Amino acid sequence: MFSPLFFVYMLITLVGLVVFSLIYKQYKKVMLEYYRMGIFKLRDELFDYAATGNISFDNESYQLVRTLLNGYLRYAENLDIYRFQKFQKAIADKKISTVNLFMQKYNQTSKTLSEEQKEKLDNCLKQSAFIAVTYMIRKSIVYCIGLLIKLLLCNGISKGISRSSWTCFRREKGETINQDLVTDIYKAGAHAS
Repeated sequence: MFSPLFFVYMLITLVGLVVFSLIYKQYKKVMLEYYRMGIFKLRDELFDYAATGNISFDNESYQLVRTLLNGYLRYAENLDIYRFQKFQKAIADKKISTVNLFMQKYNQTSKTLSEEQKEKLDNCLKQSAFIAVTYMIRKSIVYCIGLLIKLLLCNGISKGISRSSWTCFRREKGETINQDLVTDIYKAGAHAS
């Protein structure tokens, strides 16, 4: 039936999976702490900016951005690519209203800010979004690798890349790639994503 070597391989595989899951669990904890540290740093910088008198603590735009940063901290464990992707799909399928109340209110209240204040708050919003996206990708690295493989295999080959796009890779040395082929490759890549 089964040779003893088969059971040794199965045991090695099982031990490897257990070790990988333990390491991955710790990795996710480290990424969570790294994410929180970045958001805390942004929130502290924003607080210091207001404490020096550059913007009032009662300013509605300041309060909106601070509340958003607190929300990023509160729901950090729930941020991942899979949930984000499901949320985006629900919006696309019109199962969730796409009204972005935060941005509507922020755009209304930020009209009263000075140029420097608006730049500081906008920069804080951009940095917090960047931190959140990088955290989601780092936290869900295994899922992202799976998505990349799916994108390359399913979308890249079957849907996106035309036959003429691949011919540029088979050209002889010294031969130039014409602009139409470069355009086809760009279109195929844009279509695949």
